[in-house]
Amino acid sequence: MLANSGEAAVERAVLIAAGRLSSGITHALLENWTRARGSGLWPRRRSLRPDQLLPLLPNLAILQIERAPLDFRYRLTGTLLDRQFGQCFTGVRASEIGFQTVGTAFWVLLSDTAQDALPQASTVSYIGTRGETRVAEMVSLPYSTDGMRVDQILIGLDFVPVAEV
Repeated sequence: MLANSGEAAVERAVLIAAGRLSSGITHALLENWTRARGSGLWPRRRSLRPDQLLPLLPNLAILQIERAPLDFRYRLTGTLLDRQFGQCFTGVRASEIGFQTVGTAFWVLLSDTAQDALPQASTVSYIGTRGETRVAEMVSLPYSTDGMRVDQILIGLDFVPVAEV
C-alpha cells in the first residue's frame, strides 16, 4: 500500500475515477468520500456520516481488507446489492464468491484500491438474475479506521441495463 501516495496522487485518482463514472449514485458516493476525507488522504470511518449516505445505502458495501493472505470480507451490503446478487454477502469473503474471486474484475478493483490506497472506478458487464445483460458501474474508495492505514473499502455499485450505457 502506498500510504504516502500524497495529496496530488489522490486528486488525480479522484479525477480519473470521476471521468469513468456515469451513474448519479457512484458520482454522489465519490463526492461524499471526497468531502469526508477533508485534508487527509482518506476519510476516517467516523467522518463517513450515515445520514449523508442514506439515499446511497442500498447500493453500498463495506469490505474489511485482510492482508495475509489478501482477501476482502463483507462487513455490510446494501439491500439493492443483496437483491441483485440473490443473497446477502455480509460476513463472506470475496475469495469465496465465484464471480468476485481472485482474477475477476471485481477482485482486481479491490486489490488495486487496497494496494494503492487510491479511489478506483470500473465497469463490468454481466448477466443479471433474470437473464438480462447489465453493466455494473463500480467505485471503490479506501478509508481508514485509525487514520494511519487503509483497512476498509467502501464500494458503490449501480446496475444499468446495457441499452442505457
